[in-house]
Amino acid sequence: IEPEAVLERALIPRKQGSISIPVVRWLVKWSNLPVEDATWEDSAFIQKVFPAFRA
Repeated sequence: IEPEAVLERALIPRKQGSISIPVVRWLVKWSNLPVEDATWEDSAFIQKVFPAFRA
């Protein structure tokens, strides 16, 4: 299974200690799965695990 498309993008604040760091999250449509099974993932994670994927 691998990412097929990015359906939405969101900037989510993530708490690190006493500050919030914005994290880019993607709603990923996965290959061979219906759009209903899309999941929110950190963009950095997807880019690291699937370096050939272009959003």
